[in-house]
Amino acid sequence: MTKCAIVTVGLAIAQVAFGQGTMVRLGTITPGSDLVPGISEAKITAFGFSATTIPPANVTVTFATTCGGTPKGTASATGLTRIHLDTTNSFTPLASVAFTIPSNLTPGTTYYVSIADTVSGDPNFTSGNCVTATLASSAPILNACIAGSSLGVLLPRNGAPGNVTAYVPKGHWENSTTGVYVKNIEGALGAGSTIPTPNAANSCSSNPATGQTVCVANNTDVYLISGTTLTNTLTSGSNSYASFSGGDCQNCGVALDASNNTAVINMGMIGGSGGGLQVLNLNTNTFQPPLVLNNEVSENISVDPTRSLILSAGEDGNYTLVQTQTNGTLKEFDPTFKSGIENDSSAEDCSTGIAISPAEYSFYGLQMVNLNNISFGATTYTAPNSVTLMSTNYTTQYGFNGSAVAQGSGHLAVLAGEFGDNLFAVVKLPAAAGTGTPSLVDYVITKIPSNSACGGAFVPGFDPHTVTAYTSPNTGDSYAVFAGYSGNSPICLAVVDMTTLINPALAPRGGGGYAAHDISPANLPSSAIRFFSIP
Repeated sequence: MTKCAIVTVGLAIAQVAFGQGTMVRLGTITPGSDLVPGISEAKITAFGFSATTIPPANVTVTFATTCGGTPKGTASATGLTRIHLDTTNSFTPLASVAFTIPSNLTPGTTYYVSIADTVSGDPNFTSGNCVTATLASSAPILNACIAGSSLGVLLPRNGAPGNVTAYVPKGHWENSTTGVYVKNIEGALGAGSTIPTPNAANSCSSNPATGQTVCVANNTDVYLISGTTLTNTLTSGSNSYASFSGGDCQNCGVALDASNNTAVINMGMIGGSGGGLQVLNLNTNTFQPPLVLNNEVSENISVDPTRSLILSAGEDGNYTLVQTQTNGTLKEFDPTFKSGIENDSSAEDCSTGIAISPAEYSFYGLQMVNLNNISFGATTYTAPNSVTLMSTNYTTQYGFNGSAVAQGSGHLAVLAGEFGDNLFAVVKLPAAAGTGTPSLVDYVITKIPSNSACGGAFVPGFDPHTVTAYTSPNTGDSYAVFAGYSGNSPICLAVVDMTTLINPALAPRGGGGYAAHDISPANLPSSAIRFFSIP
């Protein structure tokens, strides 16, 4: 028989149905507000657990709009820590349950949160009360920590379902074609359009909180775009060309910090290593003075607003961190360690603080740096780090080059080839980083197949890398987006469902001469890749 009870949570009265097993009582949730779906991690204290060890994965955290109401989202606990025995009341012992806010919840909504364990093999329990958690009214962080590669993806405002729009520059570091393609890849698809630009744009990045997109050109032009309209052209502080294996550029790329509406541009500068960074305040359209870097600037930078860091993994093998100071200025911290690989781009999982960089020419190498355990010196830093060599029977000319993390609870990243190499990897990063040496959870390697939208064989583009990633507000899946080229110009997009490909039940691996982590062409689900022609 199901029982009901009235329990008091703070000043609120909540009614909840008790199920089978022990009843535990929830204390507090931290933080209780400004939580971002798919990103924020939270903890609930609870009294009355059995002393028996309970695997965190057996604990389900449920979100509803009323206490005990229809679940709107669930999450498996990522940690369960005993704190101490609470001797002040009968609910002992006290434990802390950690979890990530589900990506499908609605921003700006207050949810009632409960926990339960109904898995056999350990003491089951349900919570006899709920605690409340209020989600942030917008989710700008979902488009932060994304590497500043050539492609920009604009998500709907406030994390709501709707159109997902790709911004694709026609140019690159070795091509002077002007203009930016705009194409919806979710929602109202339509035919797409082209935004004229005075000079050749090479990179774009978007802010879902404002709906604005920023693109930079090979010279010093900075283009501000709203929808399909170029609204303003600014001039950066670059005074030289940065040189990479893939070309030369004054403005080389851009990455948005959606949390404070700024853009960070990686660029050529006189002095130091020949590269630097400059911050553009998009609220005032004004630039801070550029910072000249001692180490090589990354081909693709990434901005972490939660840790006030700009990531710059350079071809010289240094994973440089640039910290935003309290007065807004930038300070460079160079690593005390070398990766031993040629880092070709920078990306990070914001929710865990795991930074990554693929190895150009070194074939299938991936550096990981745990940003949760940084020790800063005067101008250097140390952090737990590792290099993983992935195994495959596929061949590649340049190794993996571009990288991007789909911010969200999937913890999935894409590693991509360049200059015509259509090999790519989907890697699963740790769901909880801790403070130790980071390691890969899983990965798959495969190739983008031919498609008529791309005129036959899919041919990835040039530098800066023509790949990005995002978590869909419509499906909750993690996607990688690739631009396909014909000659020197982009003609199509391939949108790859990484959530499907990392699941061996949906995308079988190995067999027929392929390695254990390879997905053969025969086993690549056609439904996992959508192709779009672009104007």
